[in-house]
Amino acid sequence: MLAALKVLAACVLCGLAACHETPVETEAKLLQKLRQCLNEIPQTSPQGFFSPCAKLDLTPLNGIARTDLLGVLGPPTLCTLVNVPKGPDCLSQTNQWSFYSLPPNINGGGPELTCEVDQMKRCAVVRWIRSE
Repeated sequence: MLAALKVLAACVLCGLAACHETPVETEAKLLQKLRQCLNEIPQTSPQGFFSPCAKLDLTPLNGIARTDLLGVLGPPTLCTLVNVPKGPDCLSQTNQWSFYSLPPNINGGGPELTCEVDQMKRCAVVRWIRSE
């Protein structure tokens, strides 16, 4: 009876583990996946498009050099919540990359990867926000 309960518990735990998304193990793999997701976002979409990458855990990127993030993702979509970058970069403390596209003539928002830059020019916090 005890052996049967152990087998049942092991099966339940394995099943629960299968329900969770496999975490990205390294910073490099996560950056590569984010770049791939940005490339897959259509410029226009009749129904709109939200990248499935917005479900990824970004905590491995906390502390990354801002220049490393820019090197992979390219220039930010937004420098603050209201300013669009002028030129290839911006010097704001908050940089955002849009991981969505909206239908034509529709205003709104979606998932944004946000880098909060510290005094050492590192992304102290990298997280998802949803703009509106």
